[in-house]
Amino acid sequence: MGSTHGQHYVPNLLLDKPLPTRNNQLWVIDITHLLLASGNWAYLCAFQDSFTRQVVGWHVMSTMPEELITIALR
Repeated sequence: MGSTHGQHYVPNLLLDKPLPTRNNQLWVIDITHLLLASGNWAYLCAFQDSFTRQVVGWHVMSTMPEELITIALR
């Protein structure tokens, strides 16, 4: 199912690639929106190590600027 918010998304380029065989070979990222109790939205960006399945970095902001990604990566 495609995105309905009108923002650009990147297709999964890893579907035909081999799975990682050790940690830190491949990190994946996703951004999702969260509905808060106040009725406002927040945006969560998370990086996950594909081998260990552990989250290696994340950040939440009330908007979705480029800094959401760079802060999560740091």
